This record gives sequence, C-alpha cells and structure tokens, in this order.
Amino acid sequence: MSTQMIDIKAIQNLKIFEEAYSNTTDFNHGIHSYPAKFPPQIPAKLLDKFAKDNYVILDPFCGSGTTLVEASLRNLSSVGNDINPIALLISTVKTTKYFDKDFEIMEEIIHDLKIDYINNKENLKSTIEFPNKDHWFQKNVQKEIELILKYINLCPNEKYQNLLKVVLSEIIVAVSNQESDTRYAAIDKNIPDGKTIELFEKRYFTIKDKILSFSDIVKDFEYETKIISNDARSLIDIQSESIDMIITSPPYANTYDYYLYHKHRMNWLGYNFKETQNTEIGSRNEYSSKKQKPDKWKQDLRLVLQEMYRVMKNDRLCFIVIGDSVINKQHIRINEVIKELSIDVGFQYLNEESVPLSKNSRKFNKKFGTNQVKLEHLISLYKPS
Repeated sequence: MSTQMIDIKAIQNLKIFEEAYSNTTDFNHGIHSYPAKFPPQIPAKLLDKFAKDNYVILDPFCGSGTTLVEASLRNLSSVGNDINPIALLISTVKTTKYFDKDFEIMEEIIHDLKIDYINNKENLKSTIEFPNKDHWFQKNVQKEIELILKYINLCPNEKYQNLLKVVLSEIIVAVSNQESDTRYAAIDKNIPDGKTIELFEKRYFTIKDKILSFSDIVKDFEYETKIISNDARSLIDIQSESIDMIITSPPYANTYDYYLYHKHRMNWLGYNFKETQNTEIGSRNEYSSKKQKPDKWKQDLRLVLQEMYRVMKNDRLCFIVIGDSVINKQHIRINEVIKELSIDVGFQYLNEESVPLSKNSRKFNKKFGTNQVKLEHLISLYKPS
C-alpha cells in the first residue's frame, strides 16, 4: 500500500455514525454486559472498507472484544489488549470456536452441579473471602456461587473453564445486592435458595446459542487472536511494525471507572481489582477522586499514540473513536488534542467525523457534564512510509 493507494476521499467522506450507530447483540456480541460498549457496526464498516486479506488488526483497548469479533468474522487475525481481566476473559471466549461436542461436556458438568446442589444444599459452605462480601451478597448466594466455581474448576480444560466463568461473571451483579450493572448501590433483592444455580444454567443456554451462531460462521477460518494484558502506554508484547490496522475506542476521560463495574466479578473469579483500578487511564477515579489535571490525560494519550505508531506498519490506517470530556471543569475537545499529539508522534491526521455524545446509546453520568456540547469523534490517522 502507498499513499496513492489509500482512498483519501473515501476516508474524508466517512459517515460511520450516520450509517449505523447502535449496539447489537448479533452473533456473540451480547454474551456479557459491558459499560459503554463499542458498537460493532463501527469496526465492521471500517474493516469492510479498508482491511485487506491477511491484515492483523489491533485494538489496544479491546474491552469486551467487539473489534476482535468483527475481525474474526472476516477471517482476519487480531490482537486485543486490555488491563481489565474481565475484558480479557470475555474477549478470549468471544473469539474462541466452540462446537456441539464442547457444549455436551459442559452440560454434563452443569448437570452434575445441579444434582450436587439438590443433594447437599444444606451442607454448602462459603470460604472465599473479600471485603464487604456479606454486604453485597446474601449467604445463600455466596454458597451457590462457590459451588458453581467448584464445578468450573472441575472442567477438563481452560477453554471450558473460560466460557463457564463468563456465564458466572454475567450473572454476578444480578445475584448480588448491587442495584444494577451501572448503579453501585446496595438494595435488598431477597434472592431465594437455588436462584443463583437456576440463573447460571439459564444464562449458559442463552450464551451457548450466541456462541454457536458465531462459531458456525468461522468454523473453517484460520484467523488467530492474541489476547494480551499490557498497559496501552507500553505495548511490550507487540513487535514494532507488526500491525496492519488499529481500530479502538480509548476511555472517555473522567466518565467511567471500568474496574468498579466489574469489581464483584473480579473478587469472585480471583482477580485483583486494585491492579486494574491503579492502571486504568482516563478513569473517573483518576480525575474526580484524585483530582488529576487535564495535562495528565494528554500525557497518557501521547504515550498511547506513540505505541500505536511504533507497532503499526508503514502505509497503514488507524481509527480512534473517542469522546470529549470535562476535567476540573475544563472542557477537553479531544479531537484537537488527538490532532496535535498524533501529528507530533508522526501520524498524518486524515479526517474526523463528529456527533453529539447525547446522540449515541451509551449512558453517561450527567453530573460530569457541561453546558457545552460534548462530541464523540471518529478520527482517522495514517502512518506514512
């Protein structure tokens, strides 16, 4: 590819937000809730327009794996990076091929789990400890979660364990005392005995159908998906000039604490949420609680862009979806920041497409808003030879 081969006009005329900007649960996109999910139509359209055979796609903020799934559906290899272990777990399962024989084995395990519960529910114990466990989980729920974990650990391989962990992770908030996925407040849900086991099985079959629909399409594909956990400011596991295209949506500064929405899941699955909390960039914890200045966000973005530039091959495209933010009552026009930083690290700034943040389907906390209209941008960058 050369600069002459890149259809600059097509990039300048991109109308991705207008064409299809809504979330979907097609295929396996809907197997697990995730805050501010990246609409799959965006990477889908970009891959269809600009990716070539044998391209390797990178999403350095892969979240629940939306870009990776869309790459897999096109038989393209990909690299997904995130520092949130729940994101990595979901992304791994979403891009793995599962077939009927796999589900037969897992369903035998679920059957044994149900029999064990019926025969021994009076003797179940809860031994896993983490802060405020009794505040967030009823005693009966705690015991049933631990029984589920026992049977997950009895699975013969990591492939099955990962999928069943995703099933359990998906129901954790529903069986907790947390009001909802996006509201971190405790309420009394009065969850009856056996309900956690019942929800686990029900969710398993819902997820099974979605994963089979994906696997049926990709069963003969030869793509490879690599899932890594690097700080996006230092992609140490990715070689320089090894990536053909980047499609990503970095955090919208001072808007979310991703670790918080997965804190209970991490506690039960044995992950350290503190590590995620301390490594997240752009978090509400960083800019509202710790009162970091806007310059910190710009410094982090510069490092991220430098790493993106390093790992990309020459004559390749990078697409970033990112929203404006408010830090210390200062309106951050992120397109202007990205433009300045990306040019400084060596990219050519080709185009931006912008829509009001209020137009999209993501939910943001209004108290972090501003009287000025915040925009969401699709930014197109090019790495020249």
